[in-house]
Amino acid sequence: MLDQAIANATQNVEILSRENELASIVAFEPSCILTIKDDYPALLKGEMREKAKAVATRCFTFEEFLLQSLTRQRRTDSTSLTLQAPFKAGPKRILVQGHCHQRALVGMGPTLNLLKRIPGAEVIDLDAGCCGMAGSFGYEKEHYEISRLVGEQRLFPAIRAAAPDDVIVAPGFSCRLQIEHFTGRHAVHPATLLQSLLVE
Repeated sequence: MLDQAIANATQNVEILSRENELASIVAFEPSCILTIKDDYPALLKGEMREKAKAVATRCFTFEEFLLQSLTRQRRTDSTSLTLQAPFKAGPKRILVQGHCHQRALVGMGPTLNLLKRIPGAEVIDLDAGCCGMAGSFGYEKEHYEISRLVGEQRLFPAIRAAAPDDVIVAPGFSCRLQIEHFTGRHAVHPATLLQSLLVE
């Protein structure tokens, strides 16, 4: 479906190029924003490639954007002030399943550092490999068993071993679906957890 991908990339880059060039482009789903950031400049050619590169510099995952916003520093002489997020105490342990696309291109640092701002929480990067969904791959009947076996390598056993009070966080929609389908545990997006802990 390469031709369709190029057509979609062209349309999206045209739309995003018309927006304020100083405005950040932020998305909750890692695959969506990282496709714009990483794949579009590779798919397009000529002037559209240059536009795609300019758009890519403005793209951030939710976690990157929020962490940058919270850690903007004001420097006065030799001191710096880090802005603190108004989060109240929440779960004692947070287990994080990183999205493959996010882990490869951005790394887990922004997500883990953001969640570590929750008072009293131990944040654990499961580093448990791929969930097995791989976009639409796991939805296809002929791939169902392969998809399950990929998750069974490390991720699903780690989730099953989690304590009942542990909160499972997964930025990727596909990861959350896989976890719930194969383990019965509900995983949440980092934004959902953080919103629930905002101090009013």
